[in-house]
Amino acid sequence: MTIRVLHEKCKADKADDKKLPSDSFLITYKVEDEVKHDVTRAATQLELFNHYYDTYKNVQGITWTKGIVSPRTYDNSEGKPTPPKKRKKKV
Repeated sequence: MTIRVLHEKCKADKADDKKLPSDSFLITYKVEDEVKHDVTRAATQLELFNHYYDTYKNVQGITWTKGIVSPRTYDNSEGKPTPPKKRKKKV
């Protein structure tokens, strides 16, 4: 799985949203003496750390968000329509 940024450069209280997926993380990092936060999804914390360390070099912390939505259903709830079911022909 790749890294998906759900909220970029947001406030830390965005992580308190219960509508986030349960596999999302709050990343805190520092850019030019300014602390910033991102809400992201990835398979592991290691992937997130490597990406943010390579990009910004100053990762302050990685914590879980308070999201309770199943990761399987979260992708469909972002406004993507579900494909229509095919009807079986009667024989």
